[in-house]
Amino acid sequence: VEKEVGDVKRKYYELAPLSDGRSTIFTPVDSTKVLLRPVISKNQAIELLENSDSVDMEWPDNVWKRNQEFKVITQNADLQENISLYKLLVSRRQELSEAGKKMIIQDSKMLELVSKLVFAELKEVLGVEDDEIEKMMCEKAVN
Repeated sequence: VEKEVGDVKRKYYELAPLSDGRSTIFTPVDSTKVLLRPVISKNQAIELLENSDSVDMEWPDNVWKRNQEFKVITQNADLQENISLYKLLVSRRQELSEAGKKMIIQDSKMLELVSKLVFAELKEVLGVEDDEIEKMMCEKAVN
């Protein structure tokens, strides 16, 4: 799509996020600030799910540091890291639940965000619903 912003005409990608079908994002074709990558294949999705335990993530105890590290992961467009982050957060939620505690709000919000990012792409590629993806990922996270 070609658009004129101010006095400058530029070409833009018109993108529809998988996680929000109502939104449209326009990003300049020549932008170096926005990370774009193709949607993964079905085989890649299966491989990512099967190998997601191979990425070892530590739980940062410092809340501020944790929020910063997790934010970077969600912004880097690396699906493998986002799957690992999802599993780490689910595992942490389970540990806290077993101890009769709840996640702090920042961690709950991060889990919600990373779920949307991961589930949207896997749902599209694998042709299954969110609950099926969650089941597949939680089984691996708990084992």
